Amino acid sequence: GGGGGGGASVLQTALNVFNVYVGIGIVSLVGAVGLGGWAALGMLAVCAVLFGVSASALVAAFEGIPPGVPQTYPELGRAAAGNWGRLLTIIVSLMEFSGAGLAVTIVVWQEIAELLGQMDSAGGGAHGGGGLLGPQHRESWAKVLGFLLMFPTILMDDFRILSYLGWLGLVCCALMSTLIVGCSVLDPSRADTCAGGLGVDDLGQCPAGHHGVKLGVAVSTGIFAMSLSGHAALPAIRQSMAEPEQFNRVVAMAFSAMFLTYAVIGGAGYAYFGDAASPLITHDISLHSVLAGRPLLGHSYTLDMLLNTLVCLNAYTTIAPVVMISSEMILEAIPREMYEQALQRWGGTRKGLNRAGRVIIYFLFCLVALLFYNSILSLEGLTGGIMSMTSSQLLPFIFYWRLNRQNLSQAWTLGIFFVVGLGAAMAIFITTESFSDFLKD
Repeated sequence: GGGGGGGASVLQTALNVFNVYVGIGIVSLVGAVGLGGWAALGMLAVCAVLFGVSASALVAAFEGIPPGVPQTYPELGRAAAGNWGRLLTIIVSLMEFSGAGLAVTIVVWQEIAELLGQMDSAGGGAHGGGGLLGPQHRESWAKVLGFLLMFPTILMDDFRILSYLGWLGLVCCALMSTLIVGCSVLDPSRADTCAGGLGVDDLGQCPAGHHGVKLGVAVSTGIFAMSLSGHAALPAIRQSMAEPEQFNRVVAMAFSAMFLTYAVIGGAGYAYFGDAASPLITHDISLHSVLAGRPLLGHSYTLDMLLNTLVCLNAYTTIAPVVMISSEMILEAIPREMYEQALQRWGGTRKGLNRAGRVIIYFLFCLVALLFYNSILSLEGLTGGIMSMTSSQLLPFIFYWRLNRQNLSQAWTLGIFFVVGLGAAMAIFITTESFSDFLKD
Protein backbone atom coordinates (compact mmCIF):
# COMPACT_ATOMS: atom_id res chain seq x y z
CA GLY A 1 0.00 0.00 0.00
CA GLY A 2 0.87 3.66 0.33
CA GLY A 3 1.28 6.26 -2.40
CA GLY A 4 4.35 6.24 -4.64
CA GLY A 5 7.15 8.73 -4.56
CA GLY A 6 7.29 9.04 -8.36
CA GLY A 7 5.22 8.80 -11.47
CA ALA A 8 6.59 5.72 -13.28
CA SER A 9 4.00 3.54 -15.00
CA VAL A 10 3.82 -0.26 -14.65
CA LEU A 11 5.54 -0.76 -18.05
CA GLN A 12 8.29 1.81 -17.31
CA THR A 13 8.96 0.19 -13.94
CA ALA A 14 9.08 -3.31 -15.48
CA LEU A 15 11.65 -1.99 -18.00
CA ASN A 16 13.68 -0.48 -15.13
CA VAL A 17 13.69 -3.80 -13.26
CA PHE A 18 14.69 -5.62 -16.47
CA ASN A 19 17.55 -3.16 -17.05
CA VAL A 20 18.84 -3.43 -13.45
CA TYR A 21 18.87 -7.24 -13.54
CA VAL A 22 20.04 -7.99 -17.08
CA GLY A 23 23.74 -7.30 -16.88
CA ILE A 24 26.93 -8.83 -18.10
CA GLY A 25 25.72 -12.33 -17.14
CA ILE A 26 24.03 -12.64 -20.56
CA VAL A 27 27.40 -13.43 -22.21
CA SER A 28 27.64 -16.64 -20.12
CA LEU A 29 24.11 -17.96 -20.75
CA VAL A 30 25.00 -20.22 -23.70
CA GLY A 31 27.97 -21.62 -21.79
CA ALA A 32 25.62 -22.24 -18.85
CA VAL A 33 23.19 -24.25 -21.01
CA GLY A 34 26.22 -26.04 -22.51
CA LEU A 35 27.25 -27.14 -18.99
CA GLY A 36 23.85 -28.61 -18.15
CA GLY A 37 22.37 -29.66 -21.53
CA TRP A 38 18.75 -28.97 -22.48
CA ALA A 39 17.66 -29.69 -18.86
CA ALA A 40 19.36 -26.41 -17.88
CA LEU A 41 16.47 -24.52 -19.55
CA GLY A 42 14.07 -26.31 -17.15
CA MET A 43 16.20 -25.10 -14.22
CA LEU A 44 16.11 -21.59 -15.70
CA ALA A 45 12.29 -21.73 -15.57
CA VAL A 46 12.37 -22.97 -11.94
CA CYS A 47 14.78 -20.15 -10.98
CA ALA A 48 12.66 -17.50 -12.76
CA VAL A 49 9.55 -18.57 -10.80
CA LEU A 50 11.37 -18.85 -7.44
CA PHE A 51 13.18 -15.52 -7.81
CA GLY A 52 10.04 -13.77 -9.04
CA VAL A 53 8.07 -14.97 -5.99
CA SER A 54 10.93 -14.01 -3.64
CA ALA A 55 11.01 -10.52 -5.21
CA SER A 56 7.34 -10.09 -4.24
CA ALA A 57 8.04 -11.53 -0.77
CA LEU A 58 10.89 -9.06 -0.25
CA VAL A 59 8.76 -6.04 -1.16
CA ALA A 60 5.91 -7.34 1.03
CA ALA A 61 8.41 -7.74 3.90
CA PHE A 62 9.33 -4.04 3.58
CA GLU A 63 5.69 -3.16 4.26
CA GLY A 64 6.19 -4.65 7.74
CA ILE A 65 8.89 -2.07 8.60
CA PRO A 66 7.74 0.80 10.86
CA PRO A 67 7.21 4.16 9.07
CA GLY A 68 10.20 6.49 9.01
CA VAL A 69 12.81 3.69 8.90
CA PRO A 70 14.98 3.87 5.71
CA GLN A 71 13.79 1.38 3.07
CA THR A 72 17.15 -0.38 2.73
CA TYR A 73 17.97 -4.09 2.79
CA PRO A 74 20.19 -3.86 5.93
CA GLU A 75 17.37 -2.00 7.77
CA LEU A 76 14.95 -4.77 6.76
CA GLY A 77 17.44 -7.29 8.23
CA ARG A 78 17.54 -5.26 11.46
CA ALA A 79 13.73 -5.06 11.68
CA ALA A 80 13.40 -8.82 11.14
CA ALA A 81 16.36 -10.16 13.15
CA GLY A 82 18.08 -7.34 15.03
CA ASN A 83 21.73 -6.36 14.52
CA TRP A 84 22.67 -9.87 13.42
CA GLY A 85 20.10 -9.68 10.64
CA ARG A 86 21.52 -6.32 9.54
CA LEU A 87 25.11 -7.59 9.54
CA LEU A 88 24.22 -10.82 7.70
CA THR A 89 22.41 -8.82 5.01
CA ILE A 90 25.41 -6.51 4.53
CA ILE A 91 27.90 -9.41 4.34
CA VAL A 92 25.84 -11.48 1.89
CA SER A 93 25.02 -8.48 -0.34
CA LEU A 94 28.68 -7.41 -0.29
CA MET A 95 29.86 -10.86 -1.35
CA GLU A 96 27.22 -11.03 -4.09
CA PHE A 97 28.36 -7.66 -5.45
CA SER A 98 32.00 -8.79 -5.19
CA GLY A 99 31.23 -11.88 -7.30
CA ALA A 100 29.55 -9.63 -9.88
CA GLY A 101 32.55 -7.25 -9.77
CA LEU A 102 34.99 -10.12 -10.40
CA ALA A 103 32.90 -11.41 -13.33
CA VAL A 104 32.72 -7.91 -14.87
CA THR A 105 36.50 -7.42 -14.52
CA ILE A 106 37.18 -10.77 -16.24
CA VAL A 107 34.72 -9.97 -19.04
CA VAL A 108 36.49 -6.62 -19.73
CA TRP A 109 39.87 -8.40 -19.88
CA GLN A 110 38.61 -11.24 -22.09
CA GLU A 111 36.78 -8.91 -24.47
CA ILE A 112 39.90 -6.71 -24.84
CA ALA A 113 41.95 -9.86 -25.58
CA GLU A 114 39.32 -10.85 -28.18
CA LEU A 115 39.43 -7.39 -29.80
CA LEU A 116 43.25 -7.38 -29.85
CA GLY A 117 43.16 -10.74 -31.64
CA GLN A 118 40.59 -9.46 -34.16
CA MET A 119 42.61 -6.29 -34.82
CA ASP A 120 45.68 -8.44 -35.33
CA SER A 121 43.80 -10.60 -37.87
CA ALA A 122 42.34 -7.53 -39.61
CA GLY A 123 45.89 -6.20 -39.93
CA GLY A 124 46.84 -9.33 -41.83
CA GLY A 125 48.16 -11.16 -38.80
CA ALA A 126 51.46 -9.36 -39.12
CA HIS A 127 52.36 -10.27 -35.59
CA GLY A 128 52.01 -13.98 -36.25
CA GLY A 129 52.45 -16.18 -33.23
CA GLY A 130 55.23 -14.35 -31.42
CA GLY A 131 54.76 -10.58 -31.84
CA LEU A 132 53.55 -8.20 -29.17
CA LEU A 133 49.97 -9.25 -29.89
CA GLY A 134 50.78 -12.95 -30.33
CA PRO A 135 48.39 -15.30 -28.47
CA GLN A 136 50.79 -15.80 -25.54
CA HIS A 137 51.11 -12.04 -24.93
CA ARG A 138 47.57 -11.01 -25.79
CA GLU A 139 46.05 -12.00 -22.43
CA SER A 140 48.74 -10.15 -20.48
CA TRP A 141 48.30 -6.98 -22.57
CA ALA A 142 44.51 -7.23 -22.19
CA LYS A 143 44.79 -7.46 -18.38
CA VAL A 144 47.18 -4.49 -18.15
CA LEU A 145 45.09 -2.39 -20.58
CA GLY A 146 41.83 -3.28 -18.83
CA PHE A 147 43.29 -2.47 -15.40
CA LEU A 148 44.54 0.94 -16.57
CA LEU A 149 41.33 1.84 -18.45
CA MET A 150 39.04 0.97 -15.53
CA PHE A 151 41.17 2.62 -12.83
CA PRO A 152 40.17 6.28 -13.54
CA THR A 153 36.45 5.38 -13.23
CA ILE A 154 37.11 4.11 -9.66
CA LEU A 155 38.32 7.61 -8.69
CA MET A 156 35.10 9.29 -9.90
CA ASP A 157 32.75 10.63 -7.23
CA ASP A 158 29.97 11.23 -9.75
CA PHE A 159 28.90 8.49 -12.17
CA ARG A 160 26.65 10.65 -14.33
CA ILE A 161 29.04 10.32 -17.29
CA LEU A 162 28.90 6.53 -17.00
CA SER A 163 25.12 6.50 -16.48
CA TYR A 164 24.67 7.86 -20.00
CA LEU A 165 26.04 4.52 -21.18
CA GLY A 166 23.53 2.59 -19.05
CA TRP A 167 21.39 1.79 -22.08
CA LEU A 168 24.30 -0.25 -23.51
CA GLY A 169 23.08 -3.26 -21.54
CA LEU A 170 19.78 -3.29 -23.41
CA VAL A 171 21.50 -2.66 -26.78
CA CYS A 172 23.92 -5.57 -26.11
CA CYS A 173 21.04 -7.82 -25.09
CA ALA A 174 19.02 -7.01 -28.25
CA LEU A 175 22.05 -7.36 -30.57
CA MET A 176 23.17 -10.62 -28.96
CA SER A 177 19.69 -12.16 -29.21
CA THR A 178 19.46 -11.08 -32.88
CA LEU A 179 22.92 -12.42 -33.77
CA ILE A 180 22.43 -15.77 -32.04
CA VAL A 181 19.01 -16.37 -33.62
CA GLY A 182 20.47 -15.05 -36.91
CA CYS A 183 23.24 -17.67 -36.79
CA SER A 184 20.69 -20.49 -36.55
CA VAL A 185 18.57 -19.02 -39.38
CA LEU A 186 21.50 -18.32 -41.73
CA ASP A 187 23.38 -21.56 -41.03
CA PRO A 188 20.91 -24.26 -39.97
CA SER A 189 23.39 -27.05 -40.80
CA ARG A 190 26.03 -25.44 -38.57
CA ALA A 191 28.68 -26.38 -41.15
CA ASP A 192 30.99 -23.57 -40.05
CA THR A 193 31.10 -24.47 -36.35
CA CYS A 194 33.49 -27.41 -36.65
CA ALA A 195 36.28 -25.08 -35.58
CA GLY A 196 34.59 -25.25 -32.17
CA GLY A 197 36.21 -28.65 -31.75
CA LEU A 198 33.31 -30.86 -32.84
CA GLY A 199 34.94 -32.59 -35.83
CA VAL A 200 33.23 -33.34 -39.17
CA ASP A 201 30.99 -36.35 -39.80
CA ASP A 202 30.69 -38.42 -43.02
CA LEU A 203 28.31 -35.89 -44.60
CA GLY A 204 30.80 -33.04 -44.13
CA GLN A 205 28.68 -31.49 -41.40
CA CYS A 206 29.31 -31.03 -37.72
CA PRO A 207 27.61 -33.56 -35.45
CA ALA A 208 24.94 -32.13 -33.17
CA GLY A 209 26.91 -32.57 -29.93
CA HIS A 210 23.92 -31.88 -27.65
CA HIS A 211 22.82 -33.56 -24.41
CA GLY A 212 19.47 -33.77 -22.65
CA VAL A 213 21.06 -33.47 -19.23
CA LYS A 214 24.67 -33.14 -18.08
CA LEU A 215 26.38 -33.16 -14.69
CA GLY A 216 27.09 -29.43 -14.86
CA VAL A 217 23.38 -28.58 -14.51
CA ALA A 218 24.00 -27.45 -10.89
CA VAL A 219 26.60 -24.88 -12.03
CA SER A 220 24.14 -23.76 -14.77
CA THR A 221 21.52 -23.15 -12.08
CA GLY A 222 23.99 -21.03 -10.10
CA ILE A 223 24.70 -18.90 -13.19
CA PHE A 224 20.93 -18.43 -13.78
CA ALA A 225 20.51 -17.51 -10.07
CA MET A 226 23.19 -14.83 -10.45
CA SER A 227 21.47 -13.52 -13.62
CA LEU A 228 18.08 -13.31 -11.86
CA SER A 229 19.23 -11.60 -8.66
CA GLY A 230 19.42 -7.95 -7.69
CA HIS A 231 16.54 -7.84 -5.24
CA ALA A 232 18.18 -5.20 -3.02
CA ALA A 233 17.28 -2.59 -5.68
CA LEU A 234 13.53 -3.39 -5.71
CA PRO A 235 12.22 -1.26 -2.78
CA ALA A 236 13.63 1.93 -4.36
CA ILE A 237 12.22 0.99 -7.78
CA ARG A 238 8.80 0.32 -6.25
CA GLN A 239 8.83 3.76 -4.58
CA SER A 240 9.35 5.39 -7.99
CA MET A 241 5.92 4.12 -9.14
CA ALA A 242 2.74 6.16 -9.46
CA GLU A 243 0.81 3.07 -8.22
CA PRO A 244 3.11 0.97 -5.98
CA GLU A 245 0.25 -1.45 -5.27
CA GLN A 246 0.69 -2.67 -8.89
CA PHE A 247 4.23 -3.88 -8.14
CA ASN A 248 3.37 -7.58 -8.33
CA ARG A 249 2.35 -7.01 -11.96
CA VAL A 250 5.73 -5.38 -12.55
CA VAL A 251 7.51 -8.41 -11.05
CA ALA A 252 5.49 -10.83 -13.21
CA MET A 253 6.21 -8.82 -16.39
CA ALA A 254 9.92 -8.26 -15.67
CA PHE A 255 10.70 -11.86 -14.68
CA SER A 256 8.72 -13.28 -17.62
CA ALA A 257 10.69 -10.98 -19.96
CA MET A 258 13.98 -12.05 -18.35
CA PHE A 259 13.08 -15.73 -18.64
CA LEU A 260 12.15 -15.36 -22.33
CA THR A 261 15.32 -13.36 -23.13
CA TYR A 262 17.60 -15.80 -21.30
CA ALA A 263 15.84 -18.84 -22.77
CA VAL A 264 16.14 -17.47 -26.34
CA ILE A 265 19.85 -16.59 -25.95
CA GLY A 266 20.72 -19.79 -24.07
CA GLY A 267 18.52 -22.14 -26.12
CA ALA A 268 19.29 -20.78 -29.62
CA GLY A 269 23.00 -20.51 -28.75
CA TYR A 270 23.15 -24.10 -27.47
CA ALA A 271 21.22 -25.33 -30.51
CA TYR A 272 23.85 -23.67 -32.72
CA PHE A 273 27.14 -24.19 -30.85
CA GLY A 274 26.18 -27.34 -28.94
CA ASP A 275 28.61 -28.73 -26.37
CA ALA A 276 31.45 -26.75 -27.97
CA ALA A 277 30.01 -23.50 -26.51
CA SER A 278 32.70 -21.58 -24.62
CA PRO A 279 32.17 -19.52 -21.41
CA LEU A 280 31.74 -16.28 -23.42
CA ILE A 281 29.28 -16.35 -26.34
CA THR A 282 31.06 -13.38 -27.96
CA HIS A 283 34.13 -15.63 -28.41
CA ASP A 284 32.05 -18.27 -30.23
CA ILE A 285 30.35 -15.70 -32.48
CA SER A 286 33.78 -14.20 -33.34
CA LEU A 287 35.45 -17.52 -34.16
CA HIS A 288 32.96 -20.26 -34.91
CA SER A 289 29.81 -18.73 -36.37
CA VAL A 290 28.51 -17.95 -39.84
CA LEU A 291 28.64 -14.25 -38.82
CA ALA A 292 32.37 -14.23 -37.98
CA GLY A 293 34.20 -11.55 -39.94
CA ARG A 294 31.08 -10.04 -41.58
CA PRO A 295 32.23 -6.53 -42.62
CA LEU A 296 30.50 -3.54 -41.05
CA LEU A 297 32.75 -0.52 -41.74
CA GLY A 298 35.05 -1.52 -44.56
CA HIS A 299 36.84 -4.82 -43.94
CA SER A 300 38.66 -3.76 -40.81
CA TYR A 301 35.61 -3.44 -38.51
CA THR A 302 33.25 -6.40 -38.43
CA LEU A 303 29.86 -7.24 -36.90
CA ASP A 304 31.41 -9.51 -34.24
CA MET A 305 33.89 -6.74 -33.33
CA LEU A 306 30.92 -4.40 -32.73
CA LEU A 307 29.37 -6.97 -30.36
CA ASN A 308 32.68 -7.41 -28.49
CA THR A 309 33.08 -3.62 -28.22
CA LEU A 310 29.53 -3.18 -26.84
CA VAL A 311 29.91 -5.99 -24.30
CA CYS A 312 33.29 -4.59 -23.21
CA LEU A 313 31.84 -1.06 -22.81
CA ASN A 314 28.83 -2.40 -20.91
CA ALA A 315 31.13 -4.24 -18.47
CA TYR A 316 33.42 -1.19 -18.28
CA THR A 317 30.58 1.09 -17.13
CA THR A 318 29.52 -1.45 -14.48
CA ILE A 319 32.76 -1.82 -12.52
CA ALA A 320 32.81 1.65 -10.87
CA PRO A 321 29.23 1.48 -9.44
CA VAL A 322 29.88 -2.11 -8.20
CA VAL A 323 33.07 -0.99 -6.43
CA MET A 324 31.29 2.06 -4.95
CA ILE A 325 28.35 -0.01 -3.62
CA SER A 326 30.81 -2.56 -2.14
CA SER A 327 32.72 0.27 -0.44
CA GLU A 328 29.50 1.76 0.97
CA MET A 329 28.43 -1.64 2.32
CA ILE A 330 31.75 -2.04 4.13
CA LEU A 331 31.35 1.47 5.64
CA GLU A 332 27.80 0.52 6.67
CA ALA A 333 29.18 -2.50 8.56
CA ILE A 334 31.92 -0.51 10.36
CA PRO A 335 30.80 1.08 13.65
CA ARG A 336 30.47 4.89 13.30
CA GLU A 337 33.05 5.57 16.08
CA MET A 338 35.73 3.50 14.32
CA TYR A 339 35.09 5.41 11.09
CA GLU A 340 35.42 8.80 12.85
CA GLN A 341 38.62 7.64 14.61
CA ALA A 342 40.13 6.58 11.26
CA LEU A 343 39.30 10.02 9.82
CA GLN A 344 41.04 11.77 12.73
CA ARG A 345 44.06 9.45 12.76
CA TRP A 346 44.80 9.80 9.05
CA GLY A 347 43.82 13.47 9.01
CA GLY A 348 41.86 12.82 5.83
CA THR A 349 38.52 13.93 4.50
CA ARG A 350 35.48 11.69 4.18
CA LYS A 351 35.73 11.89 0.38
CA GLY A 352 39.45 10.98 0.46
CA LEU A 353 38.89 8.00 2.77
CA ASN A 354 35.99 6.73 0.62
CA ARG A 355 38.14 7.05 -2.51
CA ALA A 356 41.07 5.19 -0.87
CA GLY A 357 38.64 2.43 0.12
CA ARG A 358 37.41 2.12 -3.46
CA VAL A 359 40.99 1.86 -4.78
CA ILE A 360 41.81 -0.92 -2.29
CA ILE A 361 38.63 -2.83 -3.24
CA TYR A 362 39.45 -2.44 -6.96
CA PHE A 363 42.99 -3.81 -6.45
CA LEU A 364 41.57 -6.78 -4.52
CA PHE A 365 39.00 -7.44 -7.29
CA CYS A 366 41.78 -7.47 -9.91
CA LEU A 367 43.99 -9.83 -7.87
CA VAL A 368 41.18 -12.34 -7.29
CA ALA A 369 40.02 -11.97 -10.93
CA LEU A 370 43.49 -13.17 -12.04
CA LEU A 371 42.82 -16.39 -10.13
CA PHE A 372 39.42 -16.95 -11.81
CA TYR A 373 40.41 -15.69 -15.30
CA ASN A 374 39.90 -19.10 -16.96
CA SER A 375 37.05 -20.19 -14.67
CA ILE A 376 34.36 -17.53 -15.14
CA LEU A 377 31.50 -20.08 -15.25
CA SER A 378 32.63 -21.63 -11.94
CA LEU A 379 32.93 -18.13 -10.44
CA GLU A 380 29.39 -17.22 -11.55
CA GLY A 381 28.10 -20.58 -10.32
CA LEU A 382 29.72 -20.01 -6.90
CA THR A 383 28.36 -16.45 -6.66
CA GLY A 384 24.89 -17.62 -7.68
CA GLY A 385 25.02 -20.67 -5.41
CA ILE A 386 26.08 -19.04 -2.15
CA MET A 387 25.30 -15.36 -2.48
CA SER A 388 22.43 -14.88 -4.92
CA MET A 389 20.47 -17.81 -3.47
CA THR A 390 20.93 -16.35 0.03
CA SER A 391 20.35 -12.63 -0.64
CA SER A 392 17.66 -12.90 -3.31
CA GLN A 393 16.01 -16.20 -2.39
CA LEU A 394 16.38 -17.30 1.25
CA LEU A 395 16.55 -14.00 3.18
CA PRO A 396 13.45 -12.40 1.54
CA PHE A 397 11.27 -15.36 2.61
CA ILE A 398 12.86 -15.60 6.09
CA PHE A 399 12.45 -11.84 6.72
CA TYR A 400 8.88 -11.88 5.40
CA TRP A 401 8.03 -14.76 7.76
CA ARG A 402 9.75 -13.09 10.76
CA LEU A 403 7.81 -9.83 10.26
CA ASN A 404 4.42 -11.41 9.50
CA ARG A 405 4.44 -14.74 11.36
CA GLN A 406 1.59 -13.73 13.71
CA ASN A 407 -0.81 -13.23 10.78
CA LEU A 408 0.22 -16.15 8.53
CA SER A 409 -1.92 -19.26 8.16
CA GLN A 410 -0.35 -22.68 8.73
CA ALA A 411 -0.44 -23.38 4.97
CA TRP A 412 1.49 -20.18 4.19
CA THR A 413 4.05 -20.95 6.92
CA LEU A 414 4.57 -24.49 5.59
CA GLY A 415 4.88 -23.12 2.05
CA ILE A 416 7.58 -20.64 3.15
CA PHE A 417 9.48 -23.37 5.04
CA PHE A 418 9.30 -25.62 1.97
CA VAL A 419 10.67 -22.90 -0.37
CA VAL A 420 13.45 -21.98 2.11
CA GLY A 421 14.40 -25.65 2.50
CA LEU A 422 14.42 -26.14 -1.29
CA GLY A 423 16.50 -22.96 -1.74
CA ALA A 424 19.02 -24.02 0.92
CA ALA A 425 19.40 -27.49 -0.67
CA MET A 426 19.88 -25.92 -4.11
CA ALA A 427 22.45 -23.45 -2.70
CA ILE A 428 24.51 -26.26 -1.12
CA PHE A 429 24.34 -28.43 -4.27
CA ILE A 430 25.24 -25.54 -6.65
CA THR A 431 28.11 -24.34 -4.42
CA THR A 432 29.64 -27.83 -4.04
CA GLU A 433 29.46 -28.50 -7.80
CA SER A 434 30.82 -25.05 -8.76
CA PHE A 435 33.72 -25.34 -6.32
CA SER A 436 34.70 -28.79 -7.58
CA ASP A 437 34.53 -27.45 -11.16
CA PHE A 438 36.82 -24.55 -10.19
CA LEU A 439 39.36 -26.98 -8.68
CA LYS A 440 39.32 -29.00 -11.96
CA ASP A 441 39.92 -25.90 -14.17
